[in-house]
Amino acid sequence: MRKGIALLVVFFQLFGMTGCASIMHGKQQTIRVETNPPGAMVQIERTKTEMVTPANLVLKRKHEYELKIEKPGFKTEYVTINKNIGGWFWGNLFFGGLIGIIVDLSNGAAYNLDPEEIRVVLKPERVEGV
Repeated sequence: MRKGIALLVVFFQLFGMTGCASIMHGKQQTIRVETNPPGAMVQIERTKTEMVTPANLVLKRKHEYELKIEKPGFKTEYVTINKNIGGWFWGNLFFGGLIGIIVDLSNGAAYNLDPEEIRVVLKPERVEGV
């Protein structure tokens, strides 16, 4: 009986070393970006990455991002992606303990990026003389 309890305690300690959020949803998050009209260039300023819409951006959860969305003939748009403490982080209070909290905060798994989906309607540039 004692051996079984000891194994159970060791299991939960090892589980806690990884962090609850790290296990449940990882260190990265996919953000969908769509524009109307499609075909706009999205620049992720933190990473210097460029993609054309529609696009799926795979971003590290531990950072906040500024997106620059531009297409010839349309006004440039900017979108901020914020990080917030995610629900899985609180699982550390029950399973991961202090070690899990530290792991999840340091690797970014404690956070969710918001918004999860970005839809931008691009506005035409004003043409002079019309």
